[in-house]
Amino acid sequence: MPLVSIPGKYNLQIKQGATFERTFTVKDANGVVVDLSSYSARAQIREHVDSSTTELEMTSGGGEITLGADGTVVLSVTATVTAALDYQNGVWDLELVNGADVTTILEGDATLIKEVTR
Repeated sequence: MPLVSIPGKYNLQIKQGATFERTFTVKDANGVVVDLSSYSARAQIREHVDSSTTELEMTSGGGEITLGADGTVVLSVTATVTAALDYQNGVWDLELVNGADVTTILEGDATLIKEVTR
């Protein structure tokens, strides 16, 4: 059974050259946190939905996404990785995977705020 029927809207702002971290908590329809220990997760930023190029890819297997038994999803990207990003505006989404079930829980715009101090 999917966690949500309609993904939430969340717009990311990533500062180029700085460590990026955001924490979300996943709850079911009754407001109870979901144990995510049996899930994996993936997220991508693309310039637009139909773009064949991925600007940034995050996975729970790659260490950029950490899932908790307390329902937390932590997105974490190092300053070295954000320094190498070179897009201006894009779109993103975050999917949770449990067996054959894939649920998009968040989606939105992704803006890169260019670094001044290098």
